[in-house]
Amino acid sequence: MASTQSRFLSLLRLAASGGLATGVLLAHAASAQSPQPVEVGIWFNHTGKGAVQVYRCQQDQTRLCGRIVWLKNLLNKQGQPVTDGRNPKPAMRTRPICGLPVLGNLQRAPGGGWKGGWVYDPEKGAAYTASIRAKTPEVLTMTGYKGIFYKSYGWKRAPDDLPRCGELAPVEPVSASAG
Repeated sequence: MASTQSRFLSLLRLAASGGLATGVLLAHAASAQSPQPVEVGIWFNHTGKGAVQVYRCQQDQTRLCGRIVWLKNLLNKQGQPVTDGRNPKPAMRTRPICGLPVLGNLQRAPGGGWKGGWVYDPEKGAAYTASIRAKTPEVLTMTGYKGIFYKSYGWKRAPDDLPRCGELAPVEPVSASAG
């Protein structure tokens, strides 16, 4: 919080000196004052074999995205990093699971939670329409939809000091044709 306030004050000083566009200052001020949604953070998935970091999307800060940041087993039976081997696109099967985008484009729902985005399940190599909602600050419900069918899973908040797997690449936008 202190670093956000000091950055904000620095921006104010820069704006006063004429070195910063007013629109940029106003956008930063709004984001600095809006609290993080309870869904933002690191969550163990329902299997306990992985953890997903939920964060504000880089392309649109009003939406939530997520990627895998921890794996119980980083290596496969051959001692190599686990990859996205079940992906329906052969060119993507060599992507490491660590850092893989698995949630995207979730927008705030009027009744609470986040909806209308997508979730990718690397164990099945399939994408679904998704919604997430914090039941409590420590429990998140993630629901995947395929047409009229859906399945919900409970995710538990991971500790802040959970070690991250490897170097994480920048998040790339991913679209999924789910429905």
